[in-house]
Amino acid sequence: MRRFWSAIAAHLPRKRAERSDPDEVEIEAIARGIWPLLLEALRHLALPAHEQIRWIGRMCVDELALDFDDRYQVSWAAQEMGWISAELSRHLDEIDRRLSQLSDEGEAPWSEEGLCLHPTWASVRELADRAIALMPPEPWLAEPPRAHP
Repeated sequence: MRRFWSAIAAHLPRKRAERSDPDEVEIEAIARGIWPLLLEALRHLALPAHEQIRWIGRMCVDELALDFDDRYQVSWAAQEMGWISAELSRHLDEIDRRLSQLSDEGEAPWSEEGLCLHPTWASVRELADRAIALMPPEPWLAEPPRAHP
């Protein structure tokens, strides 16, 4: 967990003089910190099973889910900043739901064999790939939507 928060701290912006609301500044800092970490967790979930096994190394298969869950739980900040579309939110929620389903099935899906053969893992990979496609690398640089007169 310490590694997770250290990674967030490394991505926090230094200071935004043009913003005066400390709550909004803090939320944006959290969102900027979590965004690349969420993207990274999704990239790990989208990898083919043999590459996931290589990434996991000596860790347990559940590290894939734990990695995603840590970042998903903090993604509310990116949601508040408007960086998570309704479609992306549906994908993230569905990934979370399917990983929870795997937990309900016991130990079998959490083995290397389960990672390769369980159909829910295949659907999680597909959902993660779709979610990645909806995530720009730095959404804070995107032009805000224009108000219609």
